[in-house]
Amino acid sequence: MRNNKLLTLLVFLIIGLFAVSGCDFTEPAALQDDEPAGTREAEYVEGELLVNFDEISNLDDLTIQEQGNTIINTASKFIKSIEEGEFNAESLLRKNEDELMISTNLARRISQEIGHKKLVEYDKNEHEDIEEAIAALSDHLKAIDVDYNYIIPNYIMRVDNAESQTEEISMHPDQAWHYEDVNAPEAWEVEDGSQEVRVAILDTGIDAEHESLVEYVDEDLGRDFTGEGLGDDLGHGTHVAGTVASHNEVSGVMQEATLFDVKVADSDGKIDFADSIEGIQYAIDQNADVMNMSYGGFLDLAGDQEEIDDYNKYFKIALDEGTLPVSSAGNDDLPISYYNPESGEYIFMPAGSPHTIAVGATDEYKERVSFSDYGSNYGDELDVMAPGVNIFSTLSNSHSYDENDLEIKEINDNKYAFMTGTSMSAPHVAGAAGLLRAVEPDITTSEMETILKEASEDIGASEYYGYGMIDTYKGISYGILDPVLPLSER
Repeated sequence: MRNNKLLTLLVFLIIGLFAVSGCDFTEPAALQDDEPAGTREAEYVEGELLVNFDEISNLDDLTIQEQGNTIINTASKFIKSIEEGEFNAESLLRKNEDELMISTNLARRISQEIGHKKLVEYDKNEHEDIEEAIAALSDHLKAIDVDYNYIIPNYIMRVDNAESQTEEISMHPDQAWHYEDVNAPEAWEVEDGSQEVRVAILDTGIDAEHESLVEYVDEDLGRDFTGEGLGDDLGHGTHVAGTVASHNEVSGVMQEATLFDVKVADSDGKIDFADSIEGIQYAIDQNADVMNMSYGGFLDLAGDQEEIDDYNKYFKIALDEGTLPVSSAGNDDLPISYYNPESGEYIFMPAGSPHTIAVGATDEYKERVSFSDYGSNYGDELDVMAPGVNIFSTLSNSHSYDENDLEIKEINDNKYAFMTGTSMSAPHVAGAAGLLRAVEPDITTSEMETILKEASEDIGASEYYGYGMIDTYKGISYGILDPVLPLSER
């Protein structure tokens, strides 16, 4: 049995929205002077742990029905074993005693390559701290002779402190600069999108009744993992969705698409790790062409390599199943992976995964966003750039906003606003990827990734700009010519 490790997570957070107290990083200059970088206290759901059990082998020789039954029975056995003690448990694959949460094929692959994850509840009043609870669960599993890979807290992701900004100017001109920067108007002359293309928005939800989204959001595909119900009670997810695809008073990078709400963040902007994993699984299972993840956090690269490897596997499975993961690079003005002399080496996930497209933010001058208190993360893991300052898009109508946080524009009783951060950059790339799938439905995720990168405009050093600014027109032109032909030969 492997020793359990406490996953060190420097607060996962949605990248871009309103100021949140207690979430500040130290100045990035500390890194340049070889001083310890700033860190954040890890947050987690009190009374909950995540346990990863060994992979299930020998499923390929079974029928689909037998595979499903084996996965369900294995989950039930682990849950029963856990609940023989003081703990309660539920599977992240099993919906109930007779039904899987996702398709059998996807559940089989996750079971074989990642293993079984269980959300375990414990009485927080019975344990002095989280370490004691982990030790108690470990002892219990040892006593009943159940092997496991690791035990971690059910970490919380939280809204970041990137600034939100507004200006008193008309709407479509507001969007002109950032869509011109990515050559969207030229692309629309060739391909403006398709409702056959599905984009999953893993976020705070989507206001499906917003006048500029109502025709594109498929509520039947939506899934809530927070317990609060579908819809957006914060505004971040609706803003992201509108940049991917919208109509009427504003435009997205795609002017036609099918968006679906994978709600993993609650009304306070918190996302626990279990819900995020279930959301990723669900997006893949619903055949999303693209999934947008405008969130992230730093993980301990040395101490938590096993957990990071598992996290990467979800995105590798997504790519293999035809879903392109797009993630924001983060707003900490830090390298995506960096060394802290006091506490070790860290990597910002999911942007640090080799299986996601990591997106940084630029301003209207195509310069990397870097202000006194935040900036776009950078480093070798950075893939491409997209506009991320004063991005005008849709906003949830159901939420009441603090005027000190965000100034609202209302048109026809619907809300719109400007926001800044890499959260706003990522959906530009998700929309560009959607256009590639629209113009060439059979294009693979590998081809999409290659085109997005190599069709980008070189705007600076790769450490700070990756391959450069995405170019939607050049990208879909490559897709039409021949998506598998090396770019140098086109």
